[in-house]
Amino acid sequence: MLLGRHGQLVTWPVDELAERLLGRRVTGEHARDAFHDLAGQIITGHGLPWPVV
Repeated sequence: MLLGRHGQLVTWPVDELAERLLGRRVTGEHARDAFHDLAGQIITGHGLPWPVV
């Protein structure tokens, strides 16, 4: 995640990011699908097109 306004780059493992966003530990294909669904909801909730091309 780039916080350009503050000149900071924040990184963390994708498994930890998914766990924090989804509220539970998930693995493999299920994790990818759940993250994809959540990202789509957030992005379309802000009026942006999904999927991003």
